[in-house]
Amino acid sequence: MPTKNNGFERISERLPQLWLPLLLLACLAFAWRPLSGGDDVWAHAAIGRWIVEHQQVPRETLFLWSVPPQPWVYHSWLSQVIFYLPLSLGDTVGVNLLLLLTAGSVMAVFAMLWRLWRTRINAVSLWMPLVFALALYASSLRFRPRPELFSAFFLTLLLCLLWRQTRSRRAGYLECGAVFFLFIFWANLHGAVAIGLLMLAAFSVADLIQGKFSRPSWRGVLLLGIAMIAVCLTPYGVDYWQALRPVGGAMFQRIDEWKPFWKAPAVNAEIIIGQFVLVWLAAICWLGNKERRWSQAACLLIMTLMFIGARRHLWLLPIVSVSVIAANAQTLGTLNLRNSITPAARQRARWLMTGVLVVLLAQAISPQNLRNGSIAATTPLAATDFFKQQHLNTRTPVFNDYEHSSFLQWRFSGQPPLFIDLLNAYPDYLITDYFDIINARPRGRALLEEKKVQTVILRAHKSDSPLAKLAKYLNENKQWKRIYSGKDGTIWLRRAAHPNTQ
Repeated sequence: MPTKNNGFERISERLPQLWLPLLLLACLAFAWRPLSGGDDVWAHAAIGRWIVEHQQVPRETLFLWSVPPQPWVYHSWLSQVIFYLPLSLGDTVGVNLLLLLTAGSVMAVFAMLWRLWRTRINAVSLWMPLVFALALYASSLRFRPRPELFSAFFLTLLLCLLWRQTRSRRAGYLECGAVFFLFIFWANLHGAVAIGLLMLAAFSVADLIQGKFSRPSWRGVLLLGIAMIAVCLTPYGVDYWQALRPVGGAMFQRIDEWKPFWKAPAVNAEIIIGQFVLVWLAAICWLGNKERRWSQAACLLIMTLMFIGARRHLWLLPIVSVSVIAANAQTLGTLNLRNSITPAARQRARWLMTGVLVVLLAQAISPQNLRNGSIAATTPLAATDFFKQQHLNTRTPVFNDYEHSSFLQWRFSGQPPLFIDLLNAYPDYLITDYFDIINARPRGRALLEEKKVQTVILRAHKSDSPLAKLAKYLNENKQWKRIYSGKDGTIWLRRAAHPNTQ
């Protein structure tokens, strides 16, 4: 008859089988957060709808009246069509499908990295739950339905291909074909394909130097050439590279996600600590491997510098870090405690690592999110419905706030056109005009008259918000009438333009 200790030991032996399922459930929980009016997926879907209706990709900006159309490369055009298709079934159904897409992409990324680690040591390491839990938590802020999902997926796939150990001729042919199709899809889904090219370039140079320009060391150069050809296979052809021109301009310096992590609004300290702990672990694992490859250190260094320069790489850095850790997992394997601790201590370690994943999953599950559903209460669903029901003139200028412009673009599709949006594809003077109007400065009030703005739509805001200044001005001005006020926003009409509002 089995003893109680034997039963406990059998359970602890099976705990590692739960680690990947628990990790994937945590991915789902972190990714399932309600969409708000500020999520840019709405604007992407609006552009996707335009592409489907016109059967072509746009080559200039859409849906704004405040500036003339600007030349623009929609590098994410295929993502935008993908986002539009589920939302065409209805906002609620579509959002749930988009959240499933987000969760599936996050799970696929971590599943690929998990498999890379396992193939290196042919076992589940005791360290895996801790490293993956840290990576998941440190990158969770970026788990939103946006084109970046595809960049995270393809970057992970690329790194798994580069760190492969097989070198047969047949495997080489398959690798070339995989890189070709990977970069075709990546280029049409998101402009961060440039990061993939940068990783390949670093891989190529490092391999050439380490391999002393031997024949096998030219592998990366071949893959880089294939990738560069593939990137040109988009509706824009070689003009696709113009999509990179705005990066680093004056407008982008105002966007939070392009700022360094220490600038306001600062990123949570524990997130930043987690990022650099992963980088440190990756460096330790790489240094501990006697057969280390310089290309891995080069990719890690470049991605770390990119994250220091812009917080938007908050998900991509953990992907590179964990891929380097996984590719050098034998270093941690020497610390796997198989032969250095007693079986009882090893059992306790398994339970501890299982507890780490359970705590991570519990933290990711938000009862508030479950109650609120898939669309946040502040998303201007009712406000936009009211606007449409009033049969207002959809060609007159509308002034809107920046943060919820994405949802307004989805709901209005250019009728009425908006003053500003999240695409940021406009001259710097427009953002100056915007802040002057939002703060109800004398110049801003004059601009409302000069530009003949007939309607103002603002999101719900607190009394200390900059929007409160414009709201106060409109409420006190007899030329304007508030026709809608709710938890999802406020709408004002100019009385002279709408006599029935007198």
